[in-house]
Amino acid sequence: MIAFITTISIILAIIVISVSIVAFIQRKNISSMTGMMAAMGTGMTVGLTIGILLGVFFQGDLLTSTMISMAVGLLAGIVVGLPFHMLAVLDGLLAGLMGGMMGAMLGIMISIDDALLLSKILLSISICISILFIQLFTEKKGGSDRVTLKWLIRPFATFLFLFLIFITLDKINVSPNQNEANHSQHQEHNSEKKPTTMETLEIVATGFNYSPSKAHVKYDTTVQLKLVNKDLIEHDIEIVNIPHKKETEDTNQSVSGHHHENESIPSIHIHAKANSTAELTFTVLSTGVYEFYCTIPGHKEAGMTGTLEVH
Repeated sequence: MIAFITTISIILAIIVISVSIVAFIQRKNISSMTGMMAAMGTGMTVGLTIGILLGVFFQGDLLTSTMISMAVGLLAGIVVGLPFHMLAVLDGLLAGLMGGMMGAMLGIMISIDDALLLSKILLSISICISILFIQLFTEKKGGSDRVTLKWLIRPFATFLFLFLIFITLDKINVSPNQNEANHSQHQEHNSEKKPTTMETLEIVATGFNYSPSKAHVKYDTTVQLKLVNKDLIEHDIEIVNIPHKKETEDTNQSVSGHHHENESIPSIHIHAKANSTAELTFTVLSTGVYEFYCTIPGHKEAGMTGTLEVH
């Protein structure tokens, strides 16, 4: 995931710098309205693209993803608006802030696969828009303002070409976990051998707290997770983005519950009714530190969070 975000960021930086350089060279021939539109369009698309990727990367941490993506978006808008005037800078800044905020919120709500697809589409749109603006910047003063098919064919042909490339070829392997090398290696070995050890992990939920809140298990083990709910209300645990293989289904769970499943995100979810115990057995496929929390509205905010370290 880090490699994918880095690649997209580099491409977006090249787009922003290219548009800004051409705008600076041709600034005397560019109208104020064109400059404002360039700053707004660039800031918005860059903020949206980065926001979606960071929203997925920082799952559960909306503040961090929003702040970073807003900063990237406003910076892109400012850089493109600087060759023109203060209004262009302000328009680019505001558009970048809005794009980053919307992108981060959208990234948290969609799956990783959807986020990757959407980021590729937005990147294609960003490149297309940058070509359009560069064409506008380099138009001779006094030329025709009429839009023709010949004038539009280059950016849209570029968009179509990039879109087909991004959709049909996926040369960047993206893992939901930062330990990409370990994850792929463990998956290969997983089909060849079975874990040789069994480990029981018991987590007690009481008073909007988990005990322990910092749990530890060993890699290459089958873990029997027990959620002991000692409260008069239901609780659950969701371990986010942990590569695993489920061995048994959850037991003693309520029918309704607040179970949110997403097949593309390898999260573990276990739900227990009031004064009951639920169990789930799974095989750990990668080392790392993984966040867990209660997904029932308001419980996470009340302090029901923790971490699971696989070593």
